[in-house]
Amino acid sequence: MRCSRAIIVFIFYAVLPLLMQAQDLQYNHQFLSVEDGLASREVLCGLQDQRGFCGSGLATG
Repeated sequence: MRCSRAIIVFIFYAVLPLLMQAQDLQYNHQFLSVEDGLASREVLCGLQDQRGFCGSGLATG
């Protein structure tokens, strides 16, 4: 009984990593500058909504 429990635990931990593979995420990025219309070079955060509109939090407001 004890041996079969060890085998079940071993199989569980051997198969579990195969089932929990990380998602393949793809990120699209573009570098923007003051020449592109940003009010400041210091961007603190950025956000894009579901419709594709972008917003940025700048140090100067």
